[in-house]
Amino acid sequence: MSDIDHPSDTIFPPELEYVIFKLAAGQDRGSIPRLMLVAWRVKEWIEPLMYQPLLFESQITRDNNLGPVFPFERLPQLSPNVAAGVKSSIFPAASVLAILDKLPSLENVFLSVAEKLYTDSEPGEPLPAAFTRLPFRHLYCALGDLLFLPALDSLEYHCFAGLTHFELFSEPTRWGVDTSPWPANRNSWALIAALPSLTHFALNNVYPASLIGFLLSACTRLTCLVLLSVAARGGRYPPAVAHDPRFVVMRPSFVVGYLRDWVSGAEGGPDYWARADAFIAERRARQRTGGEDDTFIYPGEPESDTSDSE
Repeated sequence: MSDIDHPSDTIFPPELEYVIFKLAAGQDRGSIPRLMLVAWRVKEWIEPLMYQPLLFESQITRDNNLGPVFPFERLPQLSPNVAAGVKSSIFPAASVLAILDKLPSLENVFLSVAEKLYTDSEPGEPLPAAFTRLPFRHLYCALGDLLFLPALDSLEYHCFAGLTHFELFSEPTRWGVDTSPWPANRNSWALIAALPSLTHFALNNVYPASLIGFLLSACTRLTCLVLLSVAARGGRYPPAVAHDPRFVVMRPSFVVGYLRDWVSGAEGGPDYWARADAFIAERRARQRTGGEDDTFIYPGEPESDTSDSE
């Protein structure tokens, strides 16, 4: 019998081992501690998956039963290998810069905080390096709480170059949603249109139809614009907006599981972006075949009687 007939003598290439162990760990995260005992190299490959996403212990993570949480006090104990492997995180309401400094590879960040990345005495200072070096792909935040208005030119920084999915909890006050037409100048909504890789954008609450129309027109790479709204109504949007297949309204029945939805997406599962994409694909298919395209409201979510802003 040849050597190849003995499975115990078979040696896999390291590249194949890496793929096998990553797949096994990803499909059953509970097996990671046991798999890490196989070899040091395996431990280095899969240990970061235990913290994907990294949910810091806070009121918001406890109240929403998001799963195992990580005490902020243990952050210095993360090995460089694990810290570099963390791609997604929900931050607590403090110590943002300390977290950013320790986790240099974050791509998917949910900032449920109002801690600014500048001081009141020096609001015009450049953003901290711990922030600007991050390779953002998904970002969820209240932009006005995060950046001082004159620093909004920082959207041109390299950290935003790869940003594809952006949810804005609230806009900076001075951007103004009560004035139209929307000016294509600095420190305005035009900064969103200037993001070079943005394909998915979401807004919380009700916004005027004129703003939605501006974003759909100005953001040329945009494939999905989601309005997470309790009050948006179909009759409030002109045909140019209502029949744009990229525009989707999602309502409270979805928002109930809002943070759990984010965790699902961070773990590689379905999230509201994926559902919106599927809905948009269905709308496009109906429009191509001449079928009736009667709504931009995500299925199963009732119309609200509350009026939108014009």
